Amino acid sequence: MSLGADAEADNVMLVEDDVLGFARPVTLTDPTGPVHNVKGIVGRIGAQIDPGTGLRVPGNLCEITIRLSALGGALPLEGWGVATTDVTGAAVTGKAQNVMLDRMAGRATFMVRM
Repeated sequence: MSLGADAEADNVMLVEDDVLGFARPVTLTDPTGPVHNVKGIVGRIGAQIDPGTGLRVPGNLCEITIRLSALGGALPLEGWGVATTDVTGAAVTGKAQNVMLDRMAGRATFMVRM
């Protein structure tokens, strides 16, 4: 098995396993029309560090990691609609921003502007 095939198998287990892992259903809506129902890891935190002062600042940040091959060749772009829930069941809706593609590992991570 090649390293690429190993990475793809790992992605299925790490990013999409909703039985033994942390995967959540994620709906991504391309503004041109296509809707992608995938699974991903949803991270949500309520604070960030102000780089100027080093102090904690309250906020509402959400990042999502998905398997690129789950999009059937499409690449997520800034502005795509995002709908999911976090681990507590709270709804997360917004637009994708700061999309970071890892084409070697076959994953995309992006922030959600809520």
